[in-house]
Amino acid sequence: MRGITSTATCVSPHLCYNRAITLTFDVWRMKNPLFHLDPNLILIICAAILVSAALLSPNFFLEAHDARHSAYFLMQFDQDVHDGGIPPRWSNDSNYGYGYCVFVLYPPLAFIVGEALHLLGLGFVDAIKGVYALGFLFSGLTMYWFARRWLGSGGALVAALIYMVAPYHLVDIYVRGALAEFTAFALFPWALAAFHDLVERPSARHVALAALSYGLVVLTHMAALLMFTVFLGAYILFLVGYRTWQTRQARGWRPAWSTFLTATSLVAIALLLALALSAGFWLSMLEGTTAIDQGEFIVARADWRRFFVYFDQFFSPFWGYGYAGDGHSDDMSYQLGVVGVVLGLLSLWATSKLTRLRGPARAQTTFFAAATVVLLLLMMTVSAPLWQLAGSLAFTVQFPWRLLTLSSLTLAFLAGAAIVPLSLPETPGRSRRSRGGNEDKALPRLAPLALVIVLASTPYIVPQWTAPIPITPRTLVEFELSHHEILGTMRWTQAKPTTSPMVDQYLAEEPLVKGRALSDDATAETLRVGGHSADFRVQSSNDTGLLVYTQYFPGWSAWIDGQPAPVSISDPDGLIVVDVPPGEHLVQVRLVESPARLAGDGLSAIGLVIAIALLVVPFLKRKP
Repeated sequence: MRGITSTATCVSPHLCYNRAITLTFDVWRMKNPLFHLDPNLILIICAAILVSAALLSPNFFLEAHDARHSAYFLMQFDQDVHDGGIPPRWSNDSNYGYGYCVFVLYPPLAFIVGEALHLLGLGFVDAIKGVYALGFLFSGLTMYWFARRWLGSGGALVAALIYMVAPYHLVDIYVRGALAEFTAFALFPWALAAFHDLVERPSARHVALAALSYGLVVLTHMAALLMFTVFLGAYILFLVGYRTWQTRQARGWRPAWSTFLTATSLVAIALLLALALSAGFWLSMLEGTTAIDQGEFIVARADWRRFFVYFDQFFSPFWGYGYAGDGHSDDMSYQLGVVGVVLGLLSLWATSKLTRLRGPARAQTTFFAAATVVLLLLMMTVSAPLWQLAGSLAFTVQFPWRLLTLSSLTLAFLAGAAIVPLSLPETPGRSRRSRGGNEDKALPRLAPLALVIVLASTPYIVPQWTAPIPITPRTLVEFELSHHEILGTMRWTQAKPTTSPMVDQYLAEEPLVKGRALSDDATAETLRVGGHSADFRVQSSNDTGLLVYTQYFPGWSAWIDGQPAPVSISDPDGLIVVDVPPGEHLVQVRLVESPARLAGDGLSAIGLVIAIALLVVPFLKRKP
């Protein structure tokens, strides 16, 4: 080992001391992972800081399409957590204070991360900004990790930068304020990489990683989940087919058939484990869809027939902060990005002409090229019959241009493939290790291109700033009154409310009166209101009913003086009613887990234990 010297050769104590220090430093340097850190990771981190620098402003872009929704949802999520709602299910201040099952219907991952940042001391708006910043960073890191398998570190760097600053990625944050969909961006490459590794190197560890990655995608965004599931299915078919073909070429049909069965079985196990891990959400969501008024979610502004993209819009430099419209009358951008398009076209030339890009790298590039073409066609009117066949699933996606989430990924991979000849110079007879050294020497040539990729997007990372406002229940109700959003009713509600008895209390920031006695000779005092519970003191000389200003939802339960009491539903409002006997009583109402939600929570716990076991047990069995 360099630096090791016998103390007998030291001519002085000072020289021996210097040699000892040198030896200690060399050993520490070899064991310290920071000295082996890929320098491209530092470049990705710096690029993420640059494109998210606007988030450091004390202001916020509240006029972005869904920006207020994200901030108010996080506030409601926090209220439910502090009231013991784990996992959170209820948004108490939604619907003018009548409440709504927001977190039963909306995947919670983005709000879990936001709540963690809030509990660390950030305000609600700053916590949302923190989720956006982390989304930028992890989208670059996961894309780099995925693409490096075939494109080398240089090609993977370009793919990561293109993916991070993809125009629709920036639209999602600075124009749409779509927090959940933005979060899904960061997970897509990880899931693709995990299932690739599972097919190529079957193991218990890769089963667990594939299940965890897809399980987290389930917890991000419903439309993104549906689109990505179809794309992931096509990618898995490609992986299994290509792996089977390789085995058949090398070893014959019988080993190829064994490879096919092994790969498909492990993929099925990983998908089932992912469903178990996320069952706490999707089982409660399925139950919730039977309890809500679903007609409110299929509205004209979410009708996919109106939102196809015209071919020229993919290349238009237009950038707007408005909404999608009919025909060409759109006030938001659908562009693919000039740098990504140019490099993507070059990758097609590289695939067909250069011998360096061959084998698995060529197959992967061909798949992503074909996927890009298909995704672009699906966003155009020519694909209308396919959307019609999709039925209700098409209304879940809502907007064909949402497929830009996936085309941004496929185009980023193609962009990285275009510069593989530069980052991996072909030198016949070189070993893989020496070729890696040449790759590192070639990386400085990519610095100007990396700078162009990031700077080309700087005009689009300037949001429309708005004056800061407090994120409180009062401003939430003001937003509901002015925009008629963050509303929703249950199927038991015959008349959709336009106000509530609590609105004036919200606007005056007074303590809420969450219910009233239905008898004239009875009184009801609101003692406490929580995220998904309320306490009352009811006094009456006769039997009376307590009308709670909360929409009924499966799981709402009541206790009178600590004893369970039945609840009924008012007609036509669909609110909770508790029958209270004569005298003075303490009445408590609380949303508890229904049997379906308890089953989902149990499945998630079992799935998590299995995933941890698959990760840990093989590691413990390794021989020293």
